[in-house]
Amino acid sequence: NRQPKMGAWVLINAGWYKLLLTLGVLSGFAALTVGAVGSVVAPFIEALDLEKERMIAAFGIIFFFSNLAKLPLFFLVTKPIDLSVGIVISVVILLTFVGTFIGRRIQQSVNDALFRTLFRSVLGVMALKLLI
Repeated sequence: NRQPKMGAWVLINAGWYKLLLTLGVLSGFAALTVGAVGSVVAPFIEALDLEKERMIAAFGIIFFFSNLAKLPLFFLVTKPIDLSVGIVISVVILLTFVGTFIGRRIQQSVNDALFRTLFRSVLGVMALKLLI
């Protein structure tokens, strides 16, 4: 039983990488002024009508490039990084791997229809939060 391809390779092979790179960089710059841009980017990803694995990979690529776009400005406006910040960054990186492992387990147990329903529900809640 072959497992489906995961991650960025799925989208790169599908030709989505230019769109996702552009969305990631633009959302990175938008995040500097708007704040959290997940609720802004999510409808665009939803409109692509991707299966859940590709949708998750698309968000991963977009937010990778979003954070990469903010990185140079971060170093320009902050003080030099000291040991305490290095420790926090190390813990966050470790927790990212833990979160990825847990998320992968959950993702495998949720079918596409339930995933879409949950995604649209969360998207609706985020939209209401933006309005309130």
